[in-house]
Amino acid sequence: MPSEDALAGKVALITGASRGIGFAIARRLGKMGARVSICGRDQTKLDQSASILRGEGIETLAAPADVAQAHQISALVQKTQQELGPIDILVNNAGTGVFGPFHEFGEADWNAVMDTNLKSVFLACRAVAPEMMRRQTGHIINISSLAGKNTFANGAIYCASKWGLMGLSGSMAEDLRGYGIRVSAICPGSVATEFPGQGHKNPSKILQPDDVAHAVAALATQSPESFISEVHIRPTRKPSRRAPYSISPVFSLLLCVLCVKDFAFGRGKTLTQRTPREHRGRRENHPQTFLLTLVVITSILPT
Repeated sequence: MPSEDALAGKVALITGASRGIGFAIARRLGKMGARVSICGRDQTKLDQSASILRGEGIETLAAPADVAQAHQISALVQKTQQELGPIDILVNNAGTGVFGPFHEFGEADWNAVMDTNLKSVFLACRAVAPEMMRRQTGHIINISSLAGKNTFANGAIYCASKWGLMGLSGSMAEDLRGYGIRVSAICPGSVATEFPGQGHKNPSKILQPDDVAHAVAALATQSPESFISEVHIRPTRKPSRRAPYSISPVFSLLLCVLCVKDFAFGRGKTLTQRTPREHRGRRENHPQTFLLTLVVITSILPT
């Protein structure tokens, strides 16, 4: 684990840092001694996050910015350099997504996702690159996703943006490595945040924002003679989807017992007490009863 002063004297700019993953990254780098500049579009949440960081002794600059607007990115970088110093670490974390069949979305949806997830990274990197090149040092860390390595139904636009980000990251790494600048991409799976598209996954079995922040800290303290180009992060236990409505385990077990009793014996009679007609009638109900039994048993199995 990197020491608490491993980033002393360094300046880190983190986009989309008013909450969730970005905030966790800012806090982790700040606790390691870095001066942090955070941005977001929600002024209220940004101020609240900055207040928390300052309360923990982290030197923090909070500046509202729409990362998809070139002039706002330029102003953010300039302000950070003026108030905190040259930027050593840039973390492109801002992201958004829309999920559903691709043909149900319009051009505005496409543009919104691409502007935030891909264009903003290009703009921020372009803004910090000249000074990093002049100083012959720097680290750019792009928060991508496992959706940038895979595809899934209802994720066409989001996956396209993250696949594009992986291509952009790899090409920028080649452009900048000769200047001593490292470019890395982190690809986490689902993270317990307010981000859309999580479905009904059990939040206790998916990644936490601090898991991503830990990876960023590890990359930022890598030996200057090497860099890790790509990191994949998955939860130790594979996440499962929760049903929108859950059944009490005790109630489920009771239903299971009743169904099995009804299936085997039929209304309180033993098999030897039932008439042939009752046997035939009960057999007609067996498929439905058996199916209900399976559903109930499945509902009480551990996820």
